[in-house]
Amino acid sequence: MKKFCFPLIAILPLCLSSCGEKVEFPYTDDSDLIYITRNGDNFESSASEVKSLSLLNQKGDLVERIQNGESVFVYCFSYACAGCIATEKAMSNYLKDSSALIHGVYNESADSKVITETLDLIKSGFPELSSVIGDRYFTPSIYLIRSSTKATKVNIDDTRSDTTKLEKQFRDLMNYTNIYEFRTYSPLSAMKEKKDGLFILDKQAKTSFYHTYVYPNAIHSQSLTYRIDVGNYSKEDLRALSTYLGNGETTLIGEFKNGQVASIFNYEKEPERALDLVDSYYSVKVERPAISSEESSTSESGESSAS
Repeated sequence: MKKFCFPLIAILPLCLSSCGEKVEFPYTDDSDLIYITRNGDNFESSASEVKSLSLLNQKGDLVERIQNGESVFVYCFSYACAGCIATEKAMSNYLKDSSALIHGVYNESADSKVITETLDLIKSGFPELSSVIGDRYFTPSIYLIRSSTKATKVNIDDTRSDTTKLEKQFRDLMNYTNIYEFRTYSPLSAMKEKKDGLFILDKQAKTSFYHTYVYPNAIHSQSLTYRIDVGNYSKEDLRALSTYLGNGETTLIGEFKNGQVASIFNYEKEPERALDLVDSYYSVKVERPAISSEESSTSESGESSAS
């Protein structure tokens, strides 16, 4: 039976941080580093706890992201962990300053099995990550998972109680993309008024338009991307989003300019126009999906009858 081992360290004074040196987290594109999405829901947020500033206990979502080729930042922490308490201030400041999207895996009680279940699930689905994750789970623990076969465990023993040191350490370990993900409408509404960008409505899926065509280009672009995770939107937020877009469909892509919708397409119904937008926005030429033999014969049949 696995046991959690909580380091018996004294809780260090939590002075510091935000009043110290300001650390910037600009967009970077270093092929040796993992690519981190930013949490748009933290835009202008007044939250101050890691639990509120991270995606909490979303193990299914975490596994799907790895399957879809995303890099992920996993932070395991517990209510009864002295090291986690000592890390809380610096970590929460880091999340607010960087807008990094992290998966918080949190044990809220002594009998909670969230950390065990989540890490076991990752190892079961991606066996090549097992050696990095290990068999004994400690808190706090940080894993930077680059892919289904590559991950790194990060040691923060020397930086956990100092925001500036922690932020500098994290800044140098990751690429901070200009992809902002939203699961609620209010921060999206506020941010689009200030920052232009391409938007896409998406649900986690292995064959999603987002992961196939947008994400691989967005991570290498300084241009801003809004990923709107409609799969996790509430009914009220979906209604507000649909009203703003003037369209209730959930497979849409377009651009925000000056707080307005400058273009909008349904990427399932109008794939070529959607791909043209991706090409022009990211200055790329994405490979078009192959036309099936059935579609080809239908097209040829239609052309001959027209002639």
